[in-house]
Amino acid sequence: MQQSSPVPLHRAFPDRGKGHAFAAFSDRVFEGLIGISHTLEDLSSGGIWAVAIPFAGKPILARFESCRPFTGAPSNSPTALSPQNSLAEPDVNMAGPLQNVPNRESPSLRNQPIPRWHSSLSNSAYMERVNFLKSAIAEGSVYQVNLCRLLRRSVRLGNLGPEEFNRVASDLLYRHPCPEPAALFLPEADLRLISISPELFLSVDGEHVITRPIKGTAAEGHEMLEKDFHENIMIVDLMRNDLSKVCKFGSVAVTELCAYENHPGLSHLVSTVTGRLGEDFTWPSLLNSLWPPGSVSGAPKAASLKFISSLEPVPRNFYCGSVGWIDATAGTARLNVAIRTFCINNGVAVYGTGAGITYDSDPMLEWEETETKARRAIEAFESSLARLDLPPYSQGKTSSLTTSGPTG
Repeated sequence: MQQSSPVPLHRAFPDRGKGHAFAAFSDRVFEGLIGISHTLEDLSSGGIWAVAIPFAGKPILARFESCRPFTGAPSNSPTALSPQNSLAEPDVNMAGPLQNVPNRESPSLRNQPIPRWHSSLSNSAYMERVNFLKSAIAEGSVYQVNLCRLLRRSVRLGNLGPEEFNRVASDLLYRHPCPEPAALFLPEADLRLISISPELFLSVDGEHVITRPIKGTAAEGHEMLEKDFHENIMIVDLMRNDLSKVCKFGSVAVTELCAYENHPGLSHLVSTVTGRLGEDFTWPSLLNSLWPPGSVSGAPKAASLKFISSLEPVPRNFYCGSVGWIDATAGTARLNVAIRTFCINNGVAVYGTGAGITYDSDPMLEWEETETKARRAIEAFESSLARLDLPPYSQGKTSSLTTSGPTG
């Protein structure tokens, strides 16, 4: 089956082994790795950096030699992950034989049960924790906590090479378009990460800074609950407070409150907070003042982090962290909140999902929200592996996302 597109999404390039690191974003591609740092202070040396910051732990800062704006990729290069470019059908000629792989719109693929992903928390364990948090909220110990779980699946890919990784990342964005995509192929740091995030953590252009927290989620076609608006307003207040630590007095403003945004299978409430950075601004001071992102921690932030540490049985790693780029020479940056994010290493894919817990939370509805957030992205990921004729796609025993795994 031969298909083509005006702007091909998949371009095979020579496998140069461990040295062929790259980072792709919506409008640019970084190439020519100079080195890896784990210290935010190194950003003061200037240069262009791909950034991956875990929810807790040391950041991965990859300094690159060149930034190529996306104007059509040469045949030997990775492709920028632009949602606009994802509207065309992928260039399947580079993806291997596809005669036996169902089409993107095929009901036979769309209706298949999702292959087994092991959850760090079972249904009952998650709901027990929701009830515990509701009691803590009633006692005044905290107002809101983002409670998460990690899903893992063996993909039997070993460590993806650059060509396969680029194909999976591009096809995944085609199936699940988003405004804040990122793909980091950094074998030197043991990092292969694909983020299809809808949420902007930080945009910096000179002294101007923007954050757009998402809080409030409903399945496509469903109404938001009153609880969703309360969550969003609480996190907006938290982000205003965080930005005020590094912005000029009186410059922080909420320019958009609880706006509706539609993304694949989901609707979100999104607010926009802006400010003007102070003259003594540094990259470490900005990131440390806002870390971790308020929408994936809770309020008050310090209290919510203690509950997260005690209730979540495994570390979030890069899930709920941030992925993006910083041009430390130009004073510009764009970083997402790393939700809807896959890490693929050593034959294992990891994906996180969570929900904001408040006094009004219904434990079963919160569990179902985590399922809703995971299902569409995981189906897209599985479909990308099948579509590109990669060997790990499971044709054997399948089950729901809610099945076995550690119960915590």
